[in-house]
Parts: sequence; C-alpha cells; structure tokens
Amino acid sequence: YRLNARVERVILFSPCATKNALKYAPARLWLLRRANALMQRAAVQRWLLKAAHHEAAVDGLIRAIRKFGRLEANMALREKMLRLPASTLEVLTGQIEEILTCEFEKPAEAFQQPCLLGMSPYDPLLDFEITRGFLEDRFANLAVVRFPFRYHQPPHPLTFAELNRDAGSLMQAWA
Repeated sequence: YRLNARVERVILFSPCATKNALKYAPARLWLLRRANALMQRAAVQRWLLKAAHHEAAVDGLIRAIRKFGRLEANMALREKMLRLPASTLEVLTGQIEEILTCEFEKPAEAFQQPCLLGMSPYDPLLDFEITRGFLEDRFANLAVVRFPFRYHQPPHPLTFAELNRDAGSLMQAWA
C-alpha cells in the first residue's frame, strides 16, 4: 500500500494471496501451524539441518515433507536439502508463518495498476477460483493466464519460449 504510487504493473505467478485459497483441511492447517511453530525454535532447526545434510536421513525427511506438503515428486529436493543453509530454513519457516496468518486488507478502492495472474487451475496447493476472486476484488485491471501444468509450479523452470507462448501477448499489450 505504501508504494502504490511507485508500482506500474504487478505480475503474480501462483501466489498465495490469501490463506483462504490453501487446499488443506482444517486439521492439516492446525498441524502445520503447530509444526511450523516448533520448526522456528533454534534447537529444532539445528536438528532439521543435521537430518537434511545427512545422506541416510535426508530421504526420509523428503518423504515426510512431500507427503505432508503435497509437493511434487519431480522436484530435485535431495541435492538442495544436502546443501540447505540455516538461513534458508529460517526464511522458510517465516514464509510459512506469513502464509498461514497473513491476510491482505481489501483497499478502499481497487488498485488501478494492471495485474497479471499466471496460475494453474489444477494447482494441488491453492484454489484457483478463490485466488482469482481475491485479486479481482483488489485490482481493477486483472488479466489471467491459465497455465496447463498440474502442479503448483511448473515441473521445470519456464523457458523464455514457454513464457512467450503462454503469456507473450499479454506482456506485449503491457509494453
């Protein structure tokens, strides 16, 4: 809100714009809140880092994370977990806390800046319609690109050609 006058355009790819879009059952959300509060403790973070950096323990940790978080099996987590820095774990727990507790107020009037929402309607983590409706209430000029992948994020980093194919006409209209 403070930088509203300085922002010309907004682009959101699979955003968690509202906690109401999370596709988790209330019991799972309750458990996630409790687990995240525990993970914010320094001693627990040290233990998690030891497990993440241990060749024999990392696979079990990844299975638990994927099962609980409904993460895609094709993500190359193992290599990342083995090198996970403590600062990333701190940021991750902070982001989870923000997702579970933060709610962006509805402004008195909708933002006038063009906003592009790029998201898959098949997202297993976030409800597409709730996200779109939430953003429609906050942006007077919302454009939507529906991505065809069945995950929260693309199965691989999007190439320029893929972005151009799926959202190129929208981007050029904004130029």
